Amino acid sequence: MNQIAKREVQLVGFSAMLISTKYEEIYPPLLQDFVHISDGLYTADQILDMEKAILFDLDFDMQLTSPFRFLERFSKIANLDSVTFNLSHYMLELGLFDSKMNQYYPSLQAVAAIYTAKKYLKFYNNSYPEEVTTGLAEFGLLSIYSSEEVKNCARCFNELAKLIQKSDLQMLTQKFWHSQYFEVSRIVAAVRNNSQVPKPSSSQFRNNESGSNLQSSYKDENKQSVSGSRNFVAKDKVSSSLALTQ
Repeated sequence: MNQIAKREVQLVGFSAMLISTKYEEIYPPLLQDFVHISDGLYTADQILDMEKAILFDLDFDMQLTSPFRFLERFSKIANLDSVTFNLSHYMLELGLFDSKMNQYYPSLQAVAAIYTAKKYLKFYNNSYPEEVTTGLAEFGLLSIYSSEEVKNCARCFNELAKLIQKSDLQMLTQKFWHSQYFEVSRIVAAVRNNSQVPKPSSSQFRNNESGSNLQSSYKDENKQSVSGSRNFVAKDKVSSSLALTQ
């Protein structure tokens, strides 16, 4: 993008937020909301002009593969229970705090998040097997990643989980402490601190129809072919512009 004057830095932020809310929100904020937030510093026309400048500078190429989309797909294939899914989700959101995670392909992050989640659950719940697996190998989805690649990415998630315990930024931890997310950040806290934090109720570990967000999300979907899943991952590995060579 062209050089931005200091007085326009907030304007870029408002316009970028306006673009992103149009993508992600069902009910995006009104343009006048941004004018109000700026306390009259910028007009509606200025925000729209900057929005156009950003879009033209990006050549309207704003598609970015999200690791969470791969997690959704892989969790269906591996038939993950809700606790494992939400704990994997927690790991991916922790990854947003550190730009070094950009060196890993989105699909690799999703696989490593599942691996890390199962590792934590192994230590938290003795019913998990000694040898941790993601549940994806039998579908041929791990053939493009070595075990060491998955573990290297998982180590980064584990380090972030360690650092967040000492950080003042506790909003994410509090978010995943909520019952909506099966209190998965409690699991991480218990394992990291080796403490006797009360476990979520046993019913939360059962993947039943009433308690599983994952099941309700996918119960009406048709099964897709395994070959289609392989192509999905391969496309990610080829096209991801953020990934760096190992």
